[in-house]
Amino acid sequence: MTYRQGPPLPCPHCGMQLAAFEEARPKWRCRSCGGTLVGGEELQFEVASATAVELAPRMPIRPPLACPICGDPMIACAIHEVPAERCERDRCVWFERGDLGRARRGLVQPIRT
Repeated sequence: MTYRQGPPLPCPHCGMQLAAFEEARPKWRCRSCGGTLVGGEELQFEVASATAVELAPRMPIRPPLACPICGDPMIACAIHEVPAERCERDRCVWFERGDLGRARRGLVQPIRT
């Protein structure tokens, strides 16, 4: 998917407007709750060096979040055992505050309940 300037994206967690990190990169942060939305192409760069990113399914612990890009329900998954939410249509992934950093480090953390 191509990311472009368009309408502001709402945070799937708290509804506030997401702020872009850089105009050319598909990555946004919520200044309110601290979550991060990462585009599909950017995900490989963010959390994997030479290996493919593996999105493991996990049981949802709350109702699905809506994708900020298309509005579809996101699916609960885990990356390096770090909980996340993924949109099947747009391939973007939502991380709660601090979880993108944990996924980058590949730390094995227990999944929050």
